Amino acid sequence: ERTRTLLQKRFVSPQLHEQTTSRHQQAVAAVAAAKERLGQYVLRAPLDGTVLRKDGEVGEVVGPGDIVFWIGRLRPLWIVTEVDEEDIPQVALGQRALIRADAFPDRDLPGRVEKVTPKGDPINKSYRVRVALPDDTPLLIGMTTEVNIVVREENDAILVPVTALANGRVWLVEDGRTVARPVELGVIGTEKAEVRAGLSGDESVILDPPPDLRENDRVRPQPIGDGAPG
Repeated sequence: ERTRTLLQKRFVSPQLHEQTTSRHQQAVAAVAAAKERLGQYVLRAPLDGTVLRKDGEVGEVVGPGDIVFWIGRLRPLWIVTEVDEEDIPQVALGQRALIRADAFPDRDLPGRVEKVTPKGDPINKSYRVRVALPDDTPLLIGMTTEVNIVVREENDAILVPVTALANGRVWLVEDGRTVARPVELGVIGTEKAEVRAGLSGDESVILDPPPDLRENDRVRPQPIGDGAPG
């Protein structure tokens, strides 16, 4: 603009004006190209949230699909778990869930069934269930958990370790000898199973019977834990 004014007043030659105009246009184009390249160096997250973890460092070369940052929301949290198709009819929205984690081995943490996917996995024969966590949960993103959904509550239920089950029977010790007692099972968890019929609750149960155990074998019960017979 300045050289145009000077040209009109005949203070500069037309050649100098053309050269100045050309250099200006080149500079404008260079700035536009630099801005375009700069835009390619900006990482934009697809969602709002907090940076949970950084996997990239300044100066690293990254390509399409490389993960540089993990971004998410700190609250609310939930757990996605798989439930066998045989058990999914018993699962309903709002049911309580008891959660165990290696970081809190002596605690049953609360949760609640929030969503059940309507379509299952035909290969694994399971359905995906989302369990919502309370805002004050001590669990952190990425922790491994074990989820037990409470489908029914019963007072004074008889529970035995799942390791004690053998083909619908429980091995007992009566008068120093082994007895295989048929039982009717209820809810079966990852560690314990409910016995609806067949036991009174005061029997001595063999917790982990060997595969070659036979009826009327002589055994000697050993105390476990707090002194309960095993």
